[in-house]
Amino acid sequence: MREIWEIHRFIERDYWFWRFKKSGTWSDPQARAMVDRLPGPMRDITFKFYTDGSVVITDNATGRELQPSELSGPALQFFVNRRISYIKKKIFGFPEQTA
Repeated sequence: MREIWEIHRFIERDYWFWRFKKSGTWSDPQARAMVDRLPGPMRDITFKFYTDGSVVITDNATGRELQPSELSGPALQFFVNRRISYIKKKIFGFPEQTA
């Protein structure tokens, strides 16, 4: 049985809300309104990273398993950042860094 290294839930709507808030120019209602105006569906994805380097990506809206090639935008960037963190930890033994 594979051992889980990390589990992360990535909610794109929350990502964009905090990006607007972090800019320092938007109040909560303004940031929510900006998120509501963004085009396209907002993804809700769970990433399960295993100690053997494998990953299972699940679309929480449909329950369907996704391939990394199906990711785009912020979800892809999140995935890449977590993979880089995993590789650094495996190769160099770096402690976990939060961004």
